Amino acid sequence: MTGDDVLLESRTMRAALAGRIEALERVKPLGALTLPNGLHLLTEAVADYFAVPTRAVHSLVLDHREELEAYGYQVLTGQRLTAFKNASGIQSRARQLALFNRRTVLCAAMLLRESDIARQVRSRLLDLEAGARFLPVDNPLRQPAGGVEPDPVEVASTALRAVIGSTVVPLLNALLEQAGTQELALGEVRCRLEQLELMIVEEDGSARLGRRFHLVHGVEPAAPEDGGGP
Repeated sequence: MTGDDVLLESRTMRAALAGRIEALERVKPLGALTLPNGLHLLTEAVADYFAVPTRAVHSLVLDHREELEAYGYQVLTGQRLTAFKNASGIQSRARQLALFNRRTVLCAAMLLRESDIARQVRSRLLDLEAGARFLPVDNPLRQPAGGVEPDPVEVASTALRAVIGSTVVPLLNALLEQAGTQELALGEVRCRLEQLELMIVEEDGSARLGRRFHLVHGVEPAAPEDGGGP
């Protein structure tokens, strides 16, 4: 079984890579397809990203809804939908909205079989995973045999190697480890923003927001009511 097949068939493997959303941007940018809040995509935008018919995305949700919901997929209706529209600046008359965040788009990439873009994302994921499995730098120090007067040059050399082994090598290892995880930082920030935005929606189900919250673009004060004070 190839690595691509493993991702298609193994939910455990998909869960292990669910945070590597940078793989999406490395294959095809998502920015132009997101809603005004910069965090979510509609079903049509997901289909556009993967260059598949919208029905293919609907079918994917039907078959794997539980897994997609675990990574943030949801359908908003009623007061929650109204509050979300106000909070995100969405202009839509739809009575419900299916929302994908980047993690659910990544999950879709690991499930869609008939999409070249999805296959490229899976390949990129496997490359990222393979690149993260590096071996730390090893610098074993050998002590001179006892009973012999050490050479001053050898002593100095041994001391230098000890300093390198205790300071430089750990630093290199830390830098290597950061290189494997640094790209996840932006993804974590976006996930936090998604959670904050949905908290706003949950806490203001009546949709009477005094302000329109744009978590990415700042805060826009509400217009003063007619007849009000200064």
